[in-house]
Amino acid sequence: MAYTPVNWQTGDTITADRLNRMDRGWGYESTELFSETVTAASDGAIVQLTYSGAIDAASITVNFDGTEYECENRALAPDGNYGAKAKFPSGYNFSAFPFYIGSYGGEGNKIAVETAGEHTVTVTVTSMQTSADFSVAVDAASTVDATMVPFRCVNGETTFDEIEAAFSASRLMYFYGYDGSCCMLTVLYNDASGWHVRFIPESSVFTAGFDENDVFTLTPVS
Repeated sequence: MAYTPVNWQTGDTITADRLNRMDRGWGYESTELFSETVTAASDGAIVQLTYSGAIDAASITVNFDGTEYECENRALAPDGNYGAKAKFPSGYNFSAFPFYIGSYGGEGNKIAVETAGEHTVTVTVTSMQTSADFSVAVDAASTVDATMVPFRCVNGETTFDEIEAAFSASRLMYFYGYDGSCCMLTVLYNDASGWHVRFIPESSVFTAGFDENDVFTLTPVS
């Protein structure tokens, strides 16, 4: 569900619960995926979990026999790979975690445990919830005006139409010269021989202009 702010009003009583839920427009919500009891016949045994939904979050919280563990996903989505790491040529290294949880497509979800016997396992995931106003504000802040983004002219690739459009939009324009210098285009003009550009800093190594196909081109000075 979406984050619901406190919406403070004059005369409201300040409580610890409300202070811990300040109107910041966002909050975290934990969702339990499953809670099961599994029985391993031997040390390191792999047991099929009843829960069949995908477990592919970037991280999960695992309560294993009453102890909580934060586990990062070492697999690429939509798979999941949490807890103990596999060791060559078989089995798992349980030095950091007493369990391994794997979630792989049509194979369902499995858990491997360090010691034989009965074990309880609960898995939860945490997600960020935001208010509608917070989401709108974030979207607005992340929308960059294209005219504020510098336009790079690439030798032999950028066309005259692209450069003219960028000039018309008052965008900052630049290119890299043969010597690696960064130059700014300052003027686009035409005369009897065609269209030309001026740039700074000026160079004694190359000139800039357009070829017969109206493509931006650097020409070395002989």
